[in-house]
Amino acid sequence: MAKSSNMSADLIIIGAGASGLMAASQASKKKRVILLDSSDTPGKKLLLTGGGRCNVSNDSSLEEYLENIPRGGNFLRSSFSQFFHEDLRKFFHPTLSLMNEGRRLYPVSQKAEDVLRFFLSRLQDTQIHLNTKVTSLSKRDGKWQVKTTRGVFLADKVIVASGGKSLPKTGSDGSMFSILSKIGVDMVTPEPTLVSMFSNTPLKTLSGLTLPDVTLHADHLSHRGSLLFTHKGLSGPVVINMSSLLPRTFPLTLSIDFLPDMSEDDVQHILFQSKKSLSSQAQLLVPDRLAKCLFPESDDKHQWNKKRRRLAVLRLKAYEAQISSFAGFESAIVTRGGVALPQIHPSSLEHKTLKGLYFAGECLDVDALSGGYNLQIAWSTGFVSGQTKSIPRKKRHDRSHVAR
Repeated sequence: MAKSSNMSADLIIIGAGASGLMAASQASKKKRVILLDSSDTPGKKLLLTGGGRCNVSNDSSLEEYLENIPRGGNFLRSSFSQFFHEDLRKFFHPTLSLMNEGRRLYPVSQKAEDVLRFFLSRLQDTQIHLNTKVTSLSKRDGKWQVKTTRGVFLADKVIVASGGKSLPKTGSDGSMFSILSKIGVDMVTPEPTLVSMFSNTPLKTLSGLTLPDVTLHADHLSHRGSLLFTHKGLSGPVVINMSSLLPRTFPLTLSIDFLPDMSEDDVQHILFQSKKSLSSQAQLLVPDRLAKCLFPESDDKHQWNKKRRRLAVLRLKAYEAQISSFAGFESAIVTRGGVALPQIHPSSLEHKTLKGLYFAGECLDVDALSGGYNLQIAWSTGFVSGQTKSIPRKKRHDRSHVAR
């Protein structure tokens, strides 16, 4: 990690997260680069991804990617065309080998610190200034001026890779958003996403229980995956992904199908085929704790009419959990909102009017479901912004300069 008192460079990158590290690795091949980060460690959020194993990407097709990106998918087509998961494999090879777990990609070592170490080894000639928080950004005499808590830095170009507001303890506290707004960058109000949900439904007795395969239904949407009961509500991949798809209108009702591969008739047959209690029979289908929570009755089930029997089945096939709110930025995996996309050239990630100002990663109004998609967005946008290409202004009656 190079150290220097020089406060000027060709390029300043704000943020040493995944996208900032990728941008620096590209730009430093040809430019003098200064990398700034408010944290005491580069890649602090990167080290937490995938539970420390670092789910670096997903090897799905482009169209599958777009299906898993609720906001900004079409905007990202250009970035993905320039650097996608196949390119990431080549980029890491042979120093860092990747392995598949389903469609998800992890380093073979399953250690996030190995990913960070790979990038830092490529940035030996890059000035990295930690514990350096940006306080303002402006342009003077053709130079970008970045004021920080540790002095003023000057450069011809700036890449903002400062992240969103999720997991602020890692340094991505959203403070750059207000700084950008002051220089005329349009913003979409940031909100936490990929979060757990808080429920008023009495489920505390189930805290810590994981169900590997359920389907959630709400607001004409459905999603399938693993569910975790918490002492405050619901979490797990299926819940955090659903949080990215649902509108923020509370209270809302989630319908949980605990047995997505079984029909209602099959479930009813098992529940009522013997004289044993509903709880005992349900334990043939779901974990004991869940069965006892859903079926506390002790009366004779064989006296139940058709309607009451179906209601019993629906406790397993359409259990209603009342959601009072979502978790906030302090535990959110990703931020939705941020730098509005219409003002950014998709092919270069440069601002259309603030020349020399580029963006990468989570600060952009793009976000994806869990599964490695968000980190691939960071790598792809970091790669593209790191080229610092400039799109010529359109000339009147001249279509030759239109960005493709």
